[in-house]
Amino acid sequence: MGNALDAELGRIAQVGVSLGRYSKGDKVKVEHDLMTLQLLQRGHGGFTLPMLECVSTEGTVEGVDQDGDIVVRYPSGNRFCLNPDALTKVGGDDSTALRSGDWVRVSDDHGRVQRQQAGHGGWNNDMAASLGKVGRVVHVFPDRDMKVDVGGRVWCFNPASLTKVSAPGGGGNRLSVGDLVKIDGNASRVRTMQEGHGGWVPAMAASLGQVGRVVAVGADRAKVEIPGKGGWLYNPDVLTKALGKVGRVVKVDSDNDMTVHVDGTDWLFNPGSLTRVSSGGSQAAPKPSSAEKTSMCAKGTHQWNKDKCKVCKFCKKCTGPCGCGAGDAGCERCGCCRTCAGEDDSDSDEDIGGLMRHLAAGRDQLTVLDLLKAALERSEGGEGTPRGIKTLSPEERREKLYEHLPKMSKAIDMVKSKRDGGSVSTIKDTLEESLDGPYKTFPKKAERKIMGDHLANIGGARALTDYLKFLMNGKHTEEQVQLKCLHVVRSLLWNFSDASFEFCRELGKSGLLTIVSQDLANFEGADLKHEVIHLVVLSALAVMHNCAKVPENRHFFQDIKAVDRIRPYLQVEDLNLKVPAVLTMAYLVEDRNSSLIEVDDSVADYVIRTMNKALGSSDMRADGYSVMELAMALGALARNDANKELLTKKGALKQLIALAQDGDSTDKEQAAKALQAFLHDPDVKAQLKKDREAVTVLNQLKEHEDHAVKKAATDAMQTLHKSTANGFFDDRFNMCYCRECHLSRGDQDYYKRGDPQKDYGLPVGWCRFSLKVPPRATALGVFQKWHVAFHGTTVGALESILNTGDLIKAGDKTMEGSRLSERDGHYKDSWKPEGFDTKQVFVSPSIHYAGLPAYAKPSSFTHRGTTYEAKVALQLYIKPGSYKVAASTVARKNVDKKFSDSEIEWSTDRHGVIIVYGLLVKLDENLAMAWKGLWLCIFIATVGYSVAAPVGREEALSSPMDSDAEDADIGSDYSYDTNFEDTRQRI
Repeated sequence: MGNALDAELGRIAQVGVSLGRYSKGDKVKVEHDLMTLQLLQRGHGGFTLPMLECVSTEGTVEGVDQDGDIVVRYPSGNRFCLNPDALTKVGGDDSTALRSGDWVRVSDDHGRVQRQQAGHGGWNNDMAASLGKVGRVVHVFPDRDMKVDVGGRVWCFNPASLTKVSAPGGGGNRLSVGDLVKIDGNASRVRTMQEGHGGWVPAMAASLGQVGRVVAVGADRAKVEIPGKGGWLYNPDVLTKALGKVGRVVKVDSDNDMTVHVDGTDWLFNPGSLTRVSSGGSQAAPKPSSAEKTSMCAKGTHQWNKDKCKVCKFCKKCTGPCGCGAGDAGCERCGCCRTCAGEDDSDSDEDIGGLMRHLAAGRDQLTVLDLLKAALERSEGGEGTPRGIKTLSPEERREKLYEHLPKMSKAIDMVKSKRDGGSVSTIKDTLEESLDGPYKTFPKKAERKIMGDHLANIGGARALTDYLKFLMNGKHTEEQVQLKCLHVVRSLLWNFSDASFEFCRELGKSGLLTIVSQDLANFEGADLKHEVIHLVVLSALAVMHNCAKVPENRHFFQDIKAVDRIRPYLQVEDLNLKVPAVLTMAYLVEDRNSSLIEVDDSVADYVIRTMNKALGSSDMRADGYSVMELAMALGALARNDANKELLTKKGALKQLIALAQDGDSTDKEQAAKALQAFLHDPDVKAQLKKDREAVTVLNQLKEHEDHAVKKAATDAMQTLHKSTANGFFDDRFNMCYCRECHLSRGDQDYYKRGDPQKDYGLPVGWCRFSLKVPPRATALGVFQKWHVAFHGTTVGALESILNTGDLIKAGDKTMEGSRLSERDGHYKDSWKPEGFDTKQVFVSPSIHYAGLPAYAKPSSFTHRGTTYEAKVALQLYIKPGSYKVAASTVARKNVDKKFSDSEIEWSTDRHGVIIVYGLLVKLDENLAMAWKGLWLCIFIATVGYSVAAPVGREEALSSPMDSDAEDADIGSDYSYDTNFEDTRQRI
């Protein structure tokens, strides 16, 4: 539950402990079926999916809200406001509890009733006429007082003066909430009877002769809800309670007697005692003809029984679950089996629980509980490639696939244009035929990618997400149709997010992540063994996992606080939920929070076992995971040092080498990237250097025709052979911030960091050599609490800064014994504005400001025969409250569009409040070549910090400077305590 709702429920729970027929601490449960609960909640806070818990679980009464609804807490910690009429007291006699609609007798003891009215509405002499008479409760107040209609006069009584009695006339037609009733079909009579009982409007004509459910009972009227037609107030005299209950005729004997299935029991009736009930009204049961005895229900109208063995009336085979014959289930109306009805692969006519259980069946990714095998087999069984497709050549197969793309476009156009209840069934059928059908017909990875990319290009991701919101927001059509359409749409979103990164990118923009994130929030702490809850959580995690693999989605995950939403599911025991939760987190958390993704043996074994199965499979998939995404997962998990050791021990390196040999281009690329992640561990590096096969495979990939594969293999080999002797650097967190790499990761230009949070810009256009940080950084919570800033310097000063391990101010001595002084051309004690202190360290939240040539003085160096100019700067943390914010001291104004000139320069005179964690290098933009981005990536791995320095060791530690600065592309700022940016993060 969201924090705001939880707080409000806590507030209203304190309104009082006098709760009508319930008391604080009472154990209660919902004994109504799901549909009745949904109807009862209308006008009482509504019904939400997490309320499924109420149907199967006992709760504890905590309070009452101002409308008289009961606040109930459940074992999961969820609290709901429920209609009192939806609840039944557990462990106590609730038979005497009074509720709206009950008949009561008012005590005839005048003196006693008058005394009891004190504080309960008071006494009116006219009330004496009601003493000893029978009336009907029309409202129950939170303090237990009752509003009772006696002979057309309504009075407020102390419940102590009332006694529950049977309805007048023996109670044969007494109505209660939840009753099934039939509305009189005589329009003229109903119009007359409605006078004074809620009135009549023409729209009510559609309900005549229909069967509905009572959702509220008053003294002279009852509200009846009819599926698909809304609810109306009726005179109780036009309603006929199913004294009979509503049942199904399962057999007609030769003498025309009928066997009727009612509440799990079969009864034999004379047809004269029965009334036929259907969506078209009701009528006396006709005498069946011989033709009717052998007729079959129309397709889609069967009433399937899944609990009893029956012999099919047509094929004479057993249709039940005992396993003695063929068939799947028997229809209680016509007695046929699913096979004879031609519906052996269709969805059964189930309640919401059954439909929600199938949400996961649409995704061919994760094998879940054994009880879902049938659903999964039905889903996956339909995905086999038709024989006609199998016999086609690759070119013909591709041509056949492209024939479906226009149909997919037409289906999406329909989804975009239709937003009414009448079209839901049509859209469901269209989506199944035009989107789900091709997905199952063409199961190859490349084929599904084509379809997913096409949907992304035509706006399919947003259209399907918007339609999902439409289906979730209110009732638009018959409930079963709407839920089945919901299942189809959610399955399509799940499947195509697994097939196409382009589709995932568009899903990030569509708002789907907000929906699935809310699913996780709603069910946090709930009973995950509950079938519906389990599958809603599973589908939410699966979609998030698919979308998390796309870097451009990171800021969307940041906006919905995905890390906080997923974190509780890292602790669950069910690996079908835990594994996707861990893998999703592996793509999202920063390296400083990598402890969140440290896995145990169970998760490691699951990933390695699944990878082995996938490598041995013809389609390179197992348990719904492709080898490519498993390789990506291994690389992401390897950001945690303990994971490197554990996964290496369990054989991850051998699997990645095998994939680099046998996979397709994308598989090879991800295998090489994952290997590079493992190679940041010295022990792994030493092990792999001795593996001739591994080295040979990587060298071969360096010559691969695919540029992405070539680059990934080159990076891995450079990491393999690079020396780790330099004690200053931690190359695990090196980062190229060239514009190409920056955009490919989906990073923003600006983020917030620290406590309190403060903006800073990413060093776009620069490359970072990551520096080791002292242990105190972790002890002080630097990564979470301190602010990020930059300091421009010179190449000549780098060695001294690294040796000292800190930035020092003018006037201090370096480790080598030289005293720092202000640079020529900068403020000095003899030349400075009044009050300006030059004996400070100056930094900036903007790399555009700190990287000005006066701060980051350009230096020339020669690399492979070519002379370049480069600038260097330092990326650092600075303690909040230890520095002053001041105006720019350079001539150029508006250096950075994000920061005003009045706040762009920070200064501090304290020691120990700065921790440097990155050396930044940038080529002069005027000399950069078109392939600068690639060159800079290689430069990180080959040049190191020891760039050839010009003569001189002046240090700009303290000098405000001036120069021109390039304009920056300014993005949006984002605030999140675990943002997805850079800090010692990426590999």
